[in-house]
Amino acid sequence: MIELATESLQRAGRLRVRVTGASMLPCIRPGDILDVRAAEAGAVGPGSVVLFSRDGRFFAHRVARREGEHLVTRGDALGGDDAAIAPAELLGEVTGVERHGRALAPRATFVTRGAAFLFRHSALAGRIFVRFAPA
Repeated sequence: MIELATESLQRAGRLRVRVTGASMLPCIRPGDILDVRAAEAGAVGPGSVVLFSRDGRFFAHRVARREGEHLVTRGDALGGDDAAIAPAELLGEVTGVERHGRALAPRATFVTRGAAFLFRHSALAGRIFVRFAPA
């Protein structure tokens, strides 16, 4: 699957991926569709959401900082940073989020940052949000 996504990004420069995890709550929710465009590590910076592959899985996390040519990311709802992403692991930058047919931006707002703080400190808060959040 990762090879197919990488090839799609190389050929078309774009990819759409459905989210299955909750690590980016509340900004990105399970079931959302991400629009990803091919990007080099040098073209994205802190605050951007990137799609990368590691251990045979996809991850879409926000860039926290740059360490040389590597990017350090973190899921908005997670308590710690990911291991640094090598340029070869980066697939692209998330440029849009589609939720129930509506186009959204993958940016963190004051409200989503506050909610993400709650999710990092309470597993129950995340489960309740996913179950009862408005569309």
